[in-house]
Amino acid sequence: QIITFGTFATRSLVRELIKTMNIDQQDASFILREMATHNAQTVAESVKASTALIDYVRQSKDLQLLFKVAAKLEGLPRHISTHAAGVVISKDPLVEHVPLIMSNETHLTQYAMTELESVGLLKMDFLGLRNLTLMERIIASIKRQFHTEIKIADIPLDDSQTFSLLQKGKTNGVFQLESQGMQQVLTSLKPSHFEDVVAVNALYRPGPMEFIQTYIKRKHNEEPVSYPHDSLQPILKKTYGVLVYQEQIMQIANKMANFSLGQADILRRAVSKKQKDVLESQKQQFIQGCIDNGYGREVAEEIYNWIVKFSNYGFNRSHAVAYSMISYQLAYLKTHFPAHFLAEVLSSYIGQNDKARVYFRELREFAIDLLPPSINYSFGKYTVENDKVRIGLMAIKGVGHQAIREIIRTRKDGAFKHIYDFCLRISLKTVNQVIESLILAGAFDETHPNRASLLATLDQAIEQGELFKEFEDQPSLFHNDVELDVTYTDKEPFSQMKQLSFEKELIGEYISSHPLLYHRKLLRANGYISLGDLKKHLGKSNIKSSAVIQEVRTIRTKRGDSMAFVKLSDEDSEIDAVIFPDLYRDVSRKISNEMIVFVKGKVDQRNGRTQLILADISPFSKEALNTVSSKRLFVKVTDDNQQQVLNQIKEIADRNPGNTAVLIYQPYTKRTYKLASDYYVQLNQT
Repeated sequence: QIITFGTFATRSLVRELIKTMNIDQQDASFILREMATHNAQTVAESVKASTALIDYVRQSKDLQLLFKVAAKLEGLPRHISTHAAGVVISKDPLVEHVPLIMSNETHLTQYAMTELESVGLLKMDFLGLRNLTLMERIIASIKRQFHTEIKIADIPLDDSQTFSLLQKGKTNGVFQLESQGMQQVLTSLKPSHFEDVVAVNALYRPGPMEFIQTYIKRKHNEEPVSYPHDSLQPILKKTYGVLVYQEQIMQIANKMANFSLGQADILRRAVSKKQKDVLESQKQQFIQGCIDNGYGREVAEEIYNWIVKFSNYGFNRSHAVAYSMISYQLAYLKTHFPAHFLAEVLSSYIGQNDKARVYFRELREFAIDLLPPSINYSFGKYTVENDKVRIGLMAIKGVGHQAIREIIRTRKDGAFKHIYDFCLRISLKTVNQVIESLILAGAFDETHPNRASLLATLDQAIEQGELFKEFEDQPSLFHNDVELDVTYTDKEPFSQMKQLSFEKELIGEYISSHPLLYHRKLLRANGYISLGDLKKHLGKSNIKSSAVIQEVRTIRTKRGDSMAFVKLSDEDSEIDAVIFPDLYRDVSRKISNEMIVFVKGKVDQRNGRTQLILADISPFSKEALNTVSSKRLFVKVTDDNQQQVLNQIKEIADRNPGNTAVLIYQPYTKRTYKLASDYYVQLNQT
């Protein structure tokens, strides 16, 4: 591996010299405060930047000596460490080319990376990516179910379904493509070839990002493709005339100036590292090479300046292709095996509820059922069962590896029939502390549906289990003949809200239902629509909804006022909301994470995503939902146009949700029907 040298940095060096030279504490405080104020890069700069510091140091010979010594020591190596990813490779024993040193049982070169390259050795960076582990686990999960192994290197790079997923921006969990900004780029770009994925990975960085729109417009024929010179078309055609890769710089130098690829690499490196002395000599060689090749001086200078201008943006194509291959492979697995993909991603985020919540929502979007934890079917991590995802026992707060191993080991001899059977067969010493959490999370539901009753019965079951364990040494007398008294303590089941709150606390998500789902019909009857329906009301104000607060992030405006960005969710969707200072002053103490609230505001769009500008937010109250209007809207419908009328009423109700019931009158049957709450409308005042 390659050595790196930690050097004496300006402020830390001065701080250590202050201790070594016994500088007065008052002097030390003043010096460090002045240096921090000006944030200079060197000792000399820090002194020059502050007139007060210059005057202060002049008064003391000790302080003058301090800064003289600091200037001499600054930048010198102070300790060695190991390069994070760099490895040097040679066909000969390394000691023939470079001195080595031992460090923590590893050989390190005594030359740093720049010196290694100058003596002709090859430095390679090896990066460890958790996504490779994720991919390996997804493939193993698929193999367990289908008894066939996916050869990831053989997947087609032109899979239309994979590109459809990319075009929709459904790339949560996909390496390099999961940020919100990248998802917006993908939905605009609509990648249709692997090269598009490579280009967007290279362009989506500070600097080249400004050329993404040019690339997109040219791809969709919304802007003509142009080249700095016609001869560059073969090199830039794949990227629609946009200089994206460092390798393109090398190709241009090779084609126009007759540079060898070795010379072209020197130019590429000088351009990317801004080595001014090398750049100047390379410029002369490039221009002369172009002239010798039949190009005019003006064209040569123009192309060279264009290369230098784009040097900040050029990305290593081989790096982009390698990363994009992982991106595409994960996107392919997500497209064709979504349950296995999401189960493994959720397993990787156990204990990180904010991240896991994103993938619980993805399960709903992919119409994949989430199965509750189970003492008989769950393993430690999330697993796939009949194309459904089963929650792993590790996802339950407080349940550790030891308890899970014991449960899995014991049930190999047969499924647990009930809680008494569980307490008899399991090592209570290992599992006793987590049984209550397992019950409240729903892991015993298949043995008895009343969690309150299970909890009340637990002590009795443990007592019986411990009693009958005393006969374990006499299997001939009691083998298979133990008859347990399986009676459950009578207890009123938990209310739905209490049961859900336990699930949320232990797993980080509502599992058996959702508090708003229980009230959805009543909410809609009162004019409160789901978060998913907000996008139908872009630009409208005073739209009402109800949601759970997932996160409140407070910031200060330029005027110093507090405002907040709030993440809201319901049973199907998630949305960002904004609370401006005037409202936030009134509600800041009334709202908190996990609170269910009523919200009202203007539906807006920002960066391609729907958001809600709140005009009001208040705690949820079931009593407030008993305000269905006494007014009713009657619609007379004839036999031949009934379905058409119903569709029209639904469209009107979606655009104008309210609390007025709609009734259909059929003259041919002389009957009147009240439509469901989805059809309730807001009546105009006129």
